[in-house]
Amino acid sequence: MKTAGILLLFALCTAIGMRAASRKTERYRRIGALIRNLRLFSEAADAEISLQGIEKQYDGELFSMLQTYLNARSAAAREADAASAAAEAWKPFDFEYAALLSFFTGLSTTGSERLHERIRSLERALSEAEQAAAETAKQAKTIRAVGVLAGVGLCILLL
Repeated sequence: MKTAGILLLFALCTAIGMRAASRKTERYRRIGALIRNLRLFSEAADAEISLQGIEKQYDGELFSMLQTYLNARSAAAREADAASAAAEAWKPFDFEYAALLSFFTGLSTTGSERLHERIRSLERALSEAEQAAAETAKQAKTIRAVGVLAGVGLCILLL
């Protein structure tokens, strides 16, 4: 019974370390996914696919935000409100939220040339944010190791 308790304690410490590490890397992963989605969006814009067509054709967080934006606009929401609703999931991250607001505000009335400027601007902002998030994500390995070592240390103390 004691052995099972010790193993359970080790597993708990390891799980806590893994969970904390996962939280540290979440922002980095999400930004990377947004950049990949933005590249698909850019290719679709180059092919002159409408915003409604782009939203229906692709999956991903950026396209879900685009769907939210378009739904809000079709429900006669103001431009700023639609953009805010689209970027709502990124509100805790000020830099990315501001970049996404800038991208979505006026998107439905933007011409082709201006759309490509918006895409490049958002891509630059997301690349900067990704570099900043990479520094935090590097700490994940250390956090995982601390969780495992804390579990091992407690097991040794209890033996």
